[in-house]
Amino acid sequence: MNFFIESVKSVIFLTFPMFVYFYFENLNIKSNLILFQKISIIASALLYIAFIDNIYLTIFINIPLFISYIKNYKGTYILISFIIFLYLLFKINLSFYLITIEYLTIFIFLNFVKNKFNIFIIFISYFYTFSLCYYYRISFFSNEFLLIIFLIVFNYLLTLLVKNLMQYSKEEYISLENMYRSYLFKFIHEVKNPIAVCKGYLEIINSKKNKTMKDINNYVQIINKEIDESLNIMEEYLMFGRYSVNLDYMDFNLVLEDIRTTIKNSINDKDIELIFNYNDEELIILGDYNKLKQVLINLIKNSIEAKKTNEKLKININIYKKKDDIELEIIDNGTGINDINKIGKEFYTTKVSGTGLGVNFSKSIISMHNGTLKYFSKFNEGTKVVINLPLVEI
Repeated sequence: MNFFIESVKSVIFLTFPMFVYFYFENLNIKSNLILFQKISIIASALLYIAFIDNIYLTIFINIPLFISYIKNYKGTYILISFIIFLYLLFKINLSFYLITIEYLTIFIFLNFVKNKFNIFIIFISYFYTFSLCYYYRISFFSNEFLLIIFLIVFNYLLTLLVKNLMQYSKEEYISLENMYRSYLFKFIHEVKNPIAVCKGYLEIINSKKNKTMKDINNYVQIINKEIDESLNIMEEYLMFGRYSVNLDYMDFNLVLEDIRTTIKNSINDKDIELIFNYNDEELIILGDYNKLKQVLINLIKNSIEAKKTNEKLKININIYKKKDDIELEIIDNGTGINDINKIGKEFYTTKVSGTGLGVNFSKSIISMHNGTLKYFSKFNEGTKVVINLPLVEI
């Protein structure tokens, strides 16, 4: 069989465990993930010995062995060692003693040397070169020896790639797990405070002390406010998990008109002035109507919450049509942002109570529309948010 074709098949068989592992990892079958990985590593070795019998490609059979070792699958390591032993002994016809010495040496050094990857590559390369040159009388100055050197280098690179992929998967899983734990801790902390306040006022209402209806109404208003705060926090966390968009052709002006009606009807404070400056032209984009509406409402609400005490708040919403995109500005004269570089990071917020996930959500949704969202702010002077979205032609 063509050497190139056999080499390609070797790479496919040896990368097989990663494809299986990542596939089942994406299915979130965490309880059986290790079992699937062990089976895929063993299957990789069995596929290799069943279909590859080229003496020069025997160096690659050790990659599944290395994977099982670095993953600390002891039973799998022993089984694959036995498979390789039989393969080299009966199919490749290498010496029983040479194979025994090679894999005992590798096992011993792997358990006593810190840099396991390098020691594994060194011993595999040495015994591979020795066995070929000794049994097949290959000259150091022949084309066959150059092929051996090439395969040693290729084996090094392939093993390194496999090792990094497995390590990346592990680090990514740990990083995600830590992130979710931090989210859960922050969520519990944020929700716990309003609930504790509600509980305290309910105990006051239920106490035997004399209370007027005015006092009770005040307590109920506080409880309602704290419940609303808890619901807002929950909504931010739910929103954070809904990072997906359904794009369709839409006129961006329709979203702005919808938002203008929604926001103006909800503003009861006479000291808040909301000014929309429309562009009369049709602004066709590929967008998710509901997600864009949610993003813009969140940004305008942030401006409203940045209102200075005893000072009128002005919010200007300007829309411009440029050559290839539209630019939306939300400008307020509120309290501004002290550290603009932290905006968009999880859990950073300028609010007394909040998670900071709303900005992260907004940036992600705009990015999914192939757009950009930028903040410009001066502390105690105001904030400007600029959104750019690409126009499309119908």
